[in-house]
Amino acid sequence: DSHYEIDAVIHHLTSHPNAAPFACKMLIQHFGISNPSPGYIERVATAYKEGSYTGPNSSEFGDGKYSNLDATVAAILLDQEATANTLDADPAYGGIKEPIIKVLQFMRSMKYVQTTHDRNIYPKLFGMDAKVGQMAHESPDQFSFFLPDYNPPGQFAQSGLFAPPAQVLTMSTTIATVEGFFSLARHGLSGEGFGQYVFPNPVVNAGDISRSVGYLSFTPSGSSDVEKVQEIADLLTSGRLSADAVARIAAAVDGMTAENKIRFAQQLIATSPEFHTANLAKRTGNDRAPTLVQERTSEPYKAIVVLLLSGGLDSFNVLTPHTSCRLYRSYRKNREVLALRDSEMMPISNSDPDQPCETFGVNKRIPILKEIYDNGHGQFHANIGHLSKPVTKSNWYSETQTHLFSHTTMGREAQLVDAFQEDGWSTGVCGRMLDVLQRRGESVTAIGIDAKGPIVEGNPSLGRTVDVISSGGLNTLNRRSLTDQSNDLAAIEDLMKYLNEETSLESGVFANYWAQNLIDVLNKTDALSGMLGTVTLQNDHKFTSSVGSKLKMVAKLMLLNEARSVNRDVFVIHSGGHDGHALAKENLQGLLPDINSGIAAFYKEMTDQAMLDDVTFVMISEFGRTITPNSGLGSDHAWGGNAFVWGGQIAGSKILGQYPTSFDNSDVTQIGRGRLIPFRSWESMWYGVSNWFGITDGQDMQYVLPNNGNMGCQLYTDRDMYTVGNTTINGCNDRSVGMKLSMLLTVPRYLTGIEQKRICKAAIFLTVQNANVTARCIVVDQQVIVNFDFVRRVLSAGDLDTRFLEAGTPVNFTLDATVSFEYDNPADGSLAGTEYVENVIQFTDDMNEQISNGADCTAGSSRRRLDGNCEFALDNCDQVTSFEADLTDAPSQFPSLSSKPSSQPSTSPSGLPSQHPSTSIIPSLLPSISYEPSSQPSTSPEHTPSFEPSISISPTPPAPSSKPSVASSSRPSRDCPI
Repeated sequence: DSHYEIDAVIHHLTSHPNAAPFACKMLIQHFGISNPSPGYIERVATAYKEGSYTGPNSSEFGDGKYSNLDATVAAILLDQEATANTLDADPAYGGIKEPIIKVLQFMRSMKYVQTTHDRNIYPKLFGMDAKVGQMAHESPDQFSFFLPDYNPPGQFAQSGLFAPPAQVLTMSTTIATVEGFFSLARHGLSGEGFGQYVFPNPVVNAGDISRSVGYLSFTPSGSSDVEKVQEIADLLTSGRLSADAVARIAAAVDGMTAENKIRFAQQLIATSPEFHTANLAKRTGNDRAPTLVQERTSEPYKAIVVLLLSGGLDSFNVLTPHTSCRLYRSYRKNREVLALRDSEMMPISNSDPDQPCETFGVNKRIPILKEIYDNGHGQFHANIGHLSKPVTKSNWYSETQTHLFSHTTMGREAQLVDAFQEDGWSTGVCGRMLDVLQRRGESVTAIGIDAKGPIVEGNPSLGRTVDVISSGGLNTLNRRSLTDQSNDLAAIEDLMKYLNEETSLESGVFANYWAQNLIDVLNKTDALSGMLGTVTLQNDHKFTSSVGSKLKMVAKLMLLNEARSVNRDVFVIHSGGHDGHALAKENLQGLLPDINSGIAAFYKEMTDQAMLDDVTFVMISEFGRTITPNSGLGSDHAWGGNAFVWGGQIAGSKILGQYPTSFDNSDVTQIGRGRLIPFRSWESMWYGVSNWFGITDGQDMQYVLPNNGNMGCQLYTDRDMYTVGNTTINGCNDRSVGMKLSMLLTVPRYLTGIEQKRICKAAIFLTVQNANVTARCIVVDQQVIVNFDFVRRVLSAGDLDTRFLEAGTPVNFTLDATVSFEYDNPADGSLAGTEYVENVIQFTDDMNEQISNGADCTAGSSRRRLDGNCEFALDNCDQVTSFEADLTDAPSQFPSLSSKPSSQPSTSPSGLPSQHPSTSIIPSLLPSISYEPSSQPSTSPEHTPSFEPSISISPTPPAPSSKPSVASSSRPSRDCPI
């Protein structure tokens, strides 16, 4: 039953050879050692697998059962790599402490005690995820708060070292963390720090715990100030704070009251790198200089603002067919109770004849979209979403390289826009844009309002971090005086700078990172705070909603672009609550006014400040929702949805992409329950936005959108999306041919997504080298065909109606891949591309040399591997034994480029292939004997197999048998649907 099946799956996963090392490495990292040695991981993994561990003094841990936690934790804590003091001298040893661990260590070591208010307040630690970046039981997803292989910018990325907790060290969390420790030491746990507000006015004198839920009760046992400071330092830094630092702090507390001496030492040590990391800091005596800011160039200012509507926006209730459109009947029939009525929508006009409606409807709860659209500044992107390549109803499941319908994976896909992540970095599409511009020497920044996201993360080796700024105002470090209620940061600032001054090369890299981060944050917040005080918005009173408060900060920062010395900004803001599994329509109607208010205020401000041409605003969600409702009057996770893009230079009042022509399950885009296959990928939209942002070079675009080649020519340039720009896509302006690649395999399998890209890279590489032309290529479909050298079927002994293949029959497999190949001939008018690509024999031979070679992909003739390595060789390339290409005789393998498919197959295929694989969902169950394949399966199939090959020129997809085989197969069938 299901219990045993689940148990078997869990056992299979946990017994995998990689499971123990993977789990143990992450556990070691959580215990404070970010880069454990392979030997350390192996020793802990052995204890994990054996379920027992013998300690240094022969003490035994565990019960001998697999994954015993006692044995595993003992192996982590008692290993020589965890206990040897000599390793402190290694700059790469240790790590940055996790935020919540630092807070709990501080409270426990300084003897936190509850007050009488504690019983009335829950939780005690409040909003910690936003304040410090982490909180117990509040992980945002299964991937935790930070990645185990996170490389911070600078020396970590250059050396390949990991520092996972550094991922949550932002401008906002750094300030909130230090202020939280200051407040905790001064007057206990309250809303000014890590807790909640007990009373409206929390400002009190030092030592007044009347408005706190707890306080620190620690009293040192030493008699001298040096002994007292040393005792505090030992507890907070495990003895790592140097004697010189202890002496300086002791000298600073001279003359204070006994209580304030303790508070001052606690506050100061809480800023030191020795407290925040498990590293030694070897100070040089020189002040630490802030990281240099890139000077602004002459390039005009531009900004991208991304509004992420998390949870899965029901965007087909934002942009709907108008009631005057015939499509509305299908929409209303399938949406049922979720459908918008005429009184709930506003009409917008559409001039594109390929769209199914001349008039669409915009939800009345978000009228600003209609206003922007009608003003010619906004455009919808219909049915857009994550694609690793164009897919159809028949192949989407096998050809999509992600876990669809999941918030986490689809959210990351929508922000990364890099289906295969071949470079190994988890960088976002906007972060990569900034990378390109930064390498050119432009001054760029990535800013998250209240939170950041993967979309703005760039290559860590460039040293650029994401600034997180509160929508309520910039967090600047405050330090209330220990003698009154004034802000007395100056009294502690010199010693803070000393503790975080420049360190030597022998100093710990983690200590250095914390110190540099703190100095940079203090420097940046002080400067930015002064700038923000000078900004006056013309529509300040309009920014009243939650989204509005975030966009208000965006508007201020945009107006300060010259003062901040910035050429390009990317801002990301979040608005959640869209996961409408119940009462979806009511939920959306309640959320849209807040979004409407914020966008309306921002649009008005940009217009009044004459900055509308400087901004592109992108409103997206990770996926759409099901068209059909569920039993709770809600809608569930789906795929394609609608996005909205606006700005002063947007070519507005139009709908790009393809709005569904039907919402019935029979439609070519429907995969069940009203889940739509996206018509266009995220790449299609971001290609044009990148062009507008200043990125048009082909190699730069390949970096920004690594998978754009897998979309062929299904991309929008700035010429399509904006009123300015004339970018064209290389390879999409001249010739288009259909290719059928046939490869003989020794095992039944499909090409992986990476292998498909390698085949296309090889073809493109060859055309560039041999014909000096640019090209684009997609493997749009593939099919495995079984080949029998001798076919013999015998009757089953138990069922005279059942036949099966006799064991031992020689079998091999042909993989047919349908490819769309497009290229531009040289500008001089020659046909160099045509002469090379359509020379079937030559091109086939050259492709053979590139992607197949039997047993050793590095061997071969001197002509082999034009690139000098195996970049284009297929995985397990010894299984590919032949390669054929037919560019001339085969009919087009692709549907028409028209948005409205024909109801009849063409008898004269076009010479230009479509950009999409066939949309037919009813394959023929037997080979056709016609030269044109039937569009319907036979109702009377022949039971006796044919011994002659079909003369159809289009192979037929094989269909699984409806009756299981009674004889065991020599090869498993689940690897290939045959």
